[in-house]
Amino acid sequence: MLMVPAGAAGTEPAGAAGTEPSPTAFTVEGSVVWLGSTDSRATLGVGACQIGEQAPVCPSLRATTAAADGSYSLALPHGRPSTWSVFALVTVGELFPPDTWAVSAPTEVTVPRSPHDPVSLTISTRTVGVRVVDGEGNAFPERTAGIMAIPPSTGWMSGGWTDAAGNVLLFLDPTVEYDVSAMATNTGWPNPWVSPDGTEFHFSEGVRVLGADLAEGTTFVVAPPA
Repeated sequence: MLMVPAGAAGTEPAGAAGTEPSPTAFTVEGSVVWLGSTDSRATLGVGACQIGEQAPVCPSLRATTAAADGSYSLALPHGRPSTWSVFALVTVGELFPPDTWAVSAPTEVTVPRSPHDPVSLTISTRTVGVRVVDGEGNAFPERTAGIMAIPPSTGWMSGGWTDAAGNVLLFLDPTVEYDVSAMATNTGWPNPWVSPDGTEFHFSEGVRVLGADLAEGTTFVVAPPA
C-alpha cells in the first residue's frame, strides 16, 4: 500500500476539548476497472489527493492497491471537512511518490459525506516496455537515463527512469498521440542541454506515435554529439 510518510500533510487533528473525538479516517470504497489489457508488471490501485494538488505526486497522497476483483477500500483523513480527488492509479511497484504512473479522470469526494455511496473508477492505459542505450548499444547506469512521452494536445508527460539493463515501462493511452524520446543525464559528453538545477541532458531522436502503436521492446539510442 502506498502511504504518506509520518508527519506529512493530511494528519488528523485531535478532537477539540469537550467534544467527542472525530473518527480517525473516512473510508471510500468501490471498484476500479483497468480497461483493455492489464499487465503483471504494473500495480492497479486507487489514490486520492486533496483538491488543488496535482496527482499523483501530491503531499497529501493516500493510495491503496486494488484486490484481484477490482474492489478497494481507501481511508481518508476525517479530522476536519475536506475535499479530495479520488482516481484510479496504475504504477510500477509501490513507491512513494510513484516513479512511473498513469491516473484516471478523478471523482470528487467530500469528507465527511452522506450517504456513503460506492465510488466506481475506470482507467484506460497501455503498459509498454522500451529500452534506452548509448551509441554502442550499452545501457546507462541505473536511473541516469529515461524515456518521456508527451501528448502534443495536452503537454502532460508520461515517462520513467531505466533500470540497470536499460529497460523502462511507459503508460500510454491507446487513443492519444505522443512525442516519444529518450534522455541521458550527466554523461560528461560535450554540448549538453543544462536544466536550471545544473543537470546535464543529451537526447535521442524522437518519434510521434499513437499510444496503441508503440511497439514493445522499441529501443531509443542516446549517442554522444558528433
